[in-house]
Amino acid sequence: EYILAPEDGSLQMGWWGSQLSDDLCYFSNPYPTITLEFETDRSINAIKVVGDSLKEEYPVDYTIKIYGANENILVQREVTENTNINNITDIMENPTNSRKVEITITKWSHPNRQVKIVECLDVAFKLNIGPELYFRKNNPAKYLEVANYIEVPYGEEKVIVKDEDSIIKNGLLKYSLQSNPLIQTEERALDIANRLLEGYSNPRRDLDLEWRGNPALALGDTVSVIDNKEINDYKVVKQELEYTGYLRAKLSGRRV
Repeated sequence: EYILAPEDGSLQMGWWGSQLSDDLCYFSNPYPTITLEFETDRSINAIKVVGDSLKEEYPVDYTIKIYGANENILVQREVTENTNINNITDIMENPTNSRKVEITITKWSHPNRQVKIVECLDVAFKLNIGPELYFRKNNPAKYLEVANYIEVPYGEEKVIVKDEDSIIKNGLLKYSLQSNPLIQTEERALDIANRLLEGYSNPRRDLDLEWRGNPALALGDTVSVIDNKEINDYKVVKQELEYTGYLRAKLSGRRV
């Protein structure tokens, strides 16, 4: 029998330790340890640890160890004097063959309390790619050029057309055409609205990018492509690396 967690935020679900911290907030050996294991190699960009937000408790000192398939330590981080309930530790090495993460907590924020971790996970790898890093970009329509709810005025009235599937998938993206004295009938306004909706509700979502490349980037990772107006995220579906005196890559992605 399963019981759903309450939706009102009155209760929390997570990992509780069995040991109480001492009067100075320290734990004794063996220390409370959380272990995450993966069945396949995994790329890790950062580790997020969230304490007890309801009681405003959190780990102050803890150690992060990331292991490979042979139990070899790939990365070790010592976090000290943390004051954040929700704390993210960057893993700059970005190991792509991680199989296990251990988090050992040695000091808590309050004395005589148990460890309470409501969220503990590896943050998905996301790489920022700015204009200075790419040579050629062929990307989908920008978010600001996407619309699935179109308003076209005529006289004192207006027509509205919308794409329900796109609204469910992408949220409501509204576009209102400015008043135009040449649009005087409902029929004309409806024709223009349908043409706008056809062009804006289902933009091309694929990215083709030639850039300087990063060998740590793997299929399924997310890249944030930055231009002068906005940032869009893409899931990597293909990458070809080439080295001719300098690294160059061809990347294909799908907007997420």
